[in-house]
Amino acid sequence: MQEYLKTFLIALVTSVAVLFALGPVMMKLQQPPGPRQQAEPAINTKAPPTSEPKSSELTAPNVVGLDLREARERWRAQGFVIIEDGQRVDSTVEAGTIVSQIPDGGATLQTKELRVVVAAAPELVTVPSVIGKSVTDATQALVEAGFEVATPAKQASSEPLGEVLSQDPNAGSKSEKGSLVNLTISGEPEPELGEGEGSGASPSVEGMVEVPKVTRLSITSARAKLTEAGLIVGTVREREHEEMGGRRVITQDPAAGTKVAKGSAVDLVIVAPD
Repeated sequence: MQEYLKTFLIALVTSVAVLFALGPVMMKLQQPPGPRQQAEPAINTKAPPTSEPKSSELTAPNVVGLDLREARERWRAQGFVIIEDGQRVDSTVEAGTIVSQIPDGGATLQTKELRVVVAAAPELVTVPSVIGKSVTDATQALVEAGFEVATPAKQASSEPLGEVLSQDPNAGSKSEKGSLVNLTISGEPEPELGEGEGSGASPSVEGMVEVPKVTRLSITSARAKLTEAGLIVGTVREREHEEMGGRRVITQDPAAGTKVAKGSAVDLVIVAPD
């Protein structure tokens, strides 16, 4: 019996010793995982910053002044696409020359695409024959053909007053649309200032007429009204207008009410046709 008790006590003491030795280890294993110790350095997978500059930005080449075909061939190898976005009549350069571009040369590009406007050849129109016509009919025919008419020169002649004696350019020739046609009509040439006549000298009162108002009238009605007053139509130019319809008179020179010599020319600006 004593031997059994001795063995039991030894076993009990041994168990308590083992418990004290293994207790902290068992408690640590039973705790939930916590944050990693700060002593362990985090692994940085990002590449360290570099001081190297960014790649250069894509900029538009300057193609103004180049032939469209030449520009396309020159920049095709670099991946640029040049799109013709319209034409504009420009007699100062050869047809096919690039006169403007979007975006401008040197501008930053998002894509390798340029839009350009190319010079177009002026439209050539046959000059109608107006010799032998009245200045009113001649002016109308030339304006309808697409020309402008300068203030006619007068020349003494046995032909009826106001009849066209000559024209420049000649009838049948090709001339740029919108260009000027000069007429010479029958009439007394303007007298040169002689002795005793200075600036400010004016024709006699008997030869003076009042310029009627022809603005807002059609070009046909304006001519008729000026002819009735003893005047002729001078230079006729066209201009766009938002309110008035085509071929109506926008402005006149001299202005309505002005006293001028009979047979004088009145310059008109009319609405361009749509």
